[in-house]
Amino acid sequence: MPAPGASGDISRSTGKSSPSAQTRSPQRTEILHVASGTADGQQCWECLAVLVALRYWQDVWQSEHVRLEVRADNIACLTMMRKLRVKGRGLTRISQELALLIARGTYEPAICDHTPGIQNVLADDLSRKFQPEKAASWTIPAQLANCTQVPSARRGISWWKCRPAAR
Repeated sequence: MPAPGASGDISRSTGKSSPSAQTRSPQRTEILHVASGTADGQQCWECLAVLVALRYWQDVWQSEHVRLEVRADNIACLTMMRKLRVKGRGLTRISQELALLIARGTYEPAICDHTPGIQNVLADDLSRKFQPEKAASWTIPAQLANCTQVPSARRGISWWKCRPAAR
C-alpha cells in the first residue's frame, strides 16, 4: 500500500514524470473530507493521483489524438474513470472534477486497465518517497534518473474547478 497521502505516476512514452509522482500535498479536510496522513482516505488519494496526472498532462491529451491509458491497481480509480461516478464525499468531488476535465477535451481516456499492485513496481517505489520509515533512505528509481522532477500545483481551494455539492 502506498504511503498515505502520496501517489505515483510516470509517463513511459516521454520520460517526463508527472507532479503526482514527485510531491506530497496535504489535502484539506474541508475539500475531500478525509484526514490527511492516514490510510482512511486511500481511495481518495489514489483517485486524486489520477486527477492530478490528467490535469497536468491535459495540454497533450485534450487537443491531440493520443492513446491515453489509465492503469491502476485501485478498482475505485478505474470505476471512476469509466463511469465518472463513485460513492463518498471526497470521491464524488474528485469525480466531478474529472468529468469536467474530460468534457473540456476533444478526446477522452480510452483505456482503463487493472494492473495488480505487485506488477506496478515503479509507481509503488515512487509512492514510498513520503512513507515516514523510508523517507530518509529513499532514492529516485534508476529508470527515472534522467527525468526532470516537476512540482505540482498547490491544491488549495482555487485548484478545484467544481463547487462542492450543497449539504
